[in-house]
Amino acid sequence: MAKKDELRAFALKSQLADVKVAHAREQRSLRAELHELREQNKTLLERVDEQDVELNAYAHALRHRKPPRPIKPARKSKAHSESTLVVVASDWHVDEIVEPSTVGGLNRYNPEVAEARSERFWQGILKVLEMTRAHTRVDNLVLGLIGDFISGYIHEELVATNAMPPLEGIDFATDLVRRGLTLLVEHGKLKRIVVPCVSGNHGRMTRRRWLAHESGTNLEHFMFRRLVDDFADVPGVELLVGESIYHEEVEVYGRRLRFCHGETLKYAGGLQGMYGRLYKLHLERNRISPAYWTICGHWHQLHLFQGLGIVNGSLIGTSAYGSQFGHEAPRQGWGLIEKDRGTTAMGPIFVERS
Repeated sequence: MAKKDELRAFALKSQLADVKVAHAREQRSLRAELHELREQNKTLLERVDEQDVELNAYAHALRHRKPPRPIKPARKSKAHSESTLVVVASDWHVDEIVEPSTVGGLNRYNPEVAEARSERFWQGILKVLEMTRAHTRVDNLVLGLIGDFISGYIHEELVATNAMPPLEGIDFATDLVRRGLTLLVEHGKLKRIVVPCVSGNHGRMTRRRWLAHESGTNLEHFMFRRLVDDFADVPGVELLVGESIYHEEVEVYGRRLRFCHGETLKYAGGLQGMYGRLYKLHLERNRISPAYWTICGHWHQLHLFQGLGIVNGSLIGTSAYGSQFGHEAPRQGWGLIEKDRGTTAMGPIFVERS
């Protein structure tokens, strides 16, 4: 009996010891938690004090701040800078027909549409002149006529699909350009219009381009000669029509601009795309005659490169040929060259109704 009492007493003592150990652990844990909470509270109180200082400083600044000085619009000055507008016209293909069914409904084109788009192009030049004259004086225009105003018969299928034969097409294109130049003369408020002219590959009457006799075998060359005669007595209008198929050059404020049609641009893939094509051509031609810009067309895709030049778009828009380069709205390009700063703006002239 005494032995059982001893065992029971021992068990009670063990249980009491376990309770004391557990209680001690819990006390240590609570003390640690309390210490951590006190530290957090201390940090928060310090942050509250800091924010009070910041808020007081901000309130003081608000009470004593001066009202912001408004920015006033610049005054119009008579002493504007001087600039020249450069506009590119190419790849009109006015004798070609594009049926919507052949381009997924993306475009419709025929001589009537060509005439309407050409009118918007000439009117667009007047709008660009008005826009740029808000910032600089623009008295001079360089208008590059750089080819493919007709599609001609250089591909066999064009004989069957064109709206008119090449001679009628070139006569139609000449009339559209003549009317546009007349609009600029009468309403452009320009002192000088310089028109570098370069034939495209579509205007040729031979199976391949005759490098040494381009002037006698390309209908666009005859179009340019007719325009020279038409504007021979108009003051301030100068058409530049050379014998070379490669390019014409114009100097603007000491910066040479090179105009070419663009079919000689070569491309064998690569990430640089059209920039790489134009850059390569620019470097090649600069070995002979350094230029500030190289301006070309042919590819029916408008690209504007401020330090390099312009690859022009088209008036015809997406066609069976042009669709291989992707869809693009019909448009032509322009750039503005300021006398002191060089290139200051570039943009498109959209010729299709939105």
